[in-house]
Amino acid sequence: MSDTDEDTGAVREALAVHRERAKRRFVDGKYADLTIEVGERKWKVHRFILCSGCDFFAKACDGRFQEATTNTIKMPEDDPMAVNALLEYLYTSNFVLPTDPNGAPAYRQQIALIVAVYRSADKYVLSELKDLAEEKFDQSTEDGTWETELPATVDAVEDTPIETENALQRILIHSIQATDAGAQGSKSLGGEAQVKCQELQMFEQEAAEGVINLPDDDPDAVQVMLESFYNGDF
Repeated sequence: MSDTDEDTGAVREALAVHRERAKRRFVDGKYADLTIEVGERKWKVHRFILCSGCDFFAKACDGRFQEATTNTIKMPEDDPMAVNALLEYLYTSNFVLPTDPNGAPAYRQQIALIVAVYRSADKYVLSELKDLAEEKFDQSTEDGTWETELPATVDAVEDTPIETENALQRILIHSIQATDAGAQGSKSLGGEAQVKCQELQMFEQEAAEGVINLPDDDPDAVQVMLESFYNGDF
């Protein structure tokens, strides 16, 4: 083994030890100097870790903001699950997916958490966390469970209001197309799953082309609607 390999192994071991210690502090809140509140839920956290890893927390704790004097950051519009995962990530560079009481993957809960984390990562400009959520979502589609849960998965991904490219939609569509069902134009999927698949593919196509088709709508009504968007009246 070369000196370089030994040095790399030592660095990895040191990082693993650091992350394990950080995880313990995240769990027990010891030496915490900041509180995060989402509704009734509170986390005792460490200002240095949060501010070093996320500009949102750094800005909230700096300057003349109320949070700098109260040592409390309130996030009333955020999903508690996503915030917990986001904080866990800032401490450990990872977040754990939920399991059922037997320790088996809880697929719907996992997808819900991944989508919520992806949304929060986009909101707080945490590109590495966003990439991690994409990776975990991609891995979830390798499990045969996802095909039986396709309608619920499409609903979760479709309702994700991301202003930038929604990679979760792209991953899901590609996964569908990679299966035998997808190769047959989703015809072999169940009724609801087939409809959901077609809807998602249509949304991706419209986003790529910059064209939204409204074949079932009255042209005059659409004209009035667009006019109201621009003028505030019609």
